[in-house]
Amino acid sequence: MPKQAFGGDDDTEYEVEEGKKPKLSKFGLRPDANIRDVFWKVMASYATTKNAGINPKKIYEHRFTFIKIARSLLERKESHYYGMSPQFIVRYLMMLFLDNGWTDAAAQLLAELKEGKEKSWMHAVHAIRYLIKTEKYRAGIIRMIKALIRDTEAYPVALFYIANLKSREVAEETKKELYIFARGDTEENQRNAIDSIGMLKNDEEATKMIITLLGHWDAEIRKTAARYLRDMKLNKEMAKMIVNKFDSETDEEVKKILKKAMKWKK
Repeated sequence: MPKQAFGGDDDTEYEVEEGKKPKLSKFGLRPDANIRDVFWKVMASYATTKNAGINPKKIYEHRFTFIKIARSLLERKESHYYGMSPQFIVRYLMMLFLDNGWTDAAAQLLAELKEGKEKSWMHAVHAIRYLIKTEKYRAGIIRMIKALIRDTEAYPVALFYIANLKSREVAEETKKELYIFARGDTEENQRNAIDSIGMLKNDEEATKMIITLLGHWDAEIRKTAARYLRDMKLNKEMAKMIVNKFDSETDEEVKKILKKAMKWKK
């Protein structure tokens, strides 16, 4: 993930080196204001005007600190509600980052919420689902996710969110990468990739990919693949492939699921 470069401090939660506290009079706030005040000023502006309300160049260096403030609000129950729900906090922060092309910060936000407490990642899922429906943010969201899944360090974050978004559009845009991880990676990454491919129910290529997983060495992976096949459209060639896999299957639970899938298709 991008290296964080903290440009300000939240004197409630974080320590900074002596002399590093930013001068914030340039934001039109009181002289003793801190970076949290700037954060709330931006959140309030997005809530009412859908823009930062502050020159983005003046808050660029604080973008990672904004993430820390957001996490502290989402993960501390006593801080949850200050007139703005966690869902909106994440949405407006994503809008800020996307509006200004700060994809490093957007990626960092998703990564930190994935690893955060109180299932903070769910707020990111809701935010992305909302933004991807808008003409303004759809392309930016998809570009960001595609960049993440192609990043050798960040791809687990992309796989996690694609699976939890349950968006056919996002799965379609990233299916080539999903096929690679579905064939084999760490357990969580592989399952997220398979779950995402499972959303492409009428895609012939995706169906064939799921069928190939019936030959995977792990019975749990084969079970997952068999379950998805129950809802996928099969042609004669695919049905024949499944029968061949069924005949060589050694796990009774997998065979049971495949029987239901084949019976349903008749």
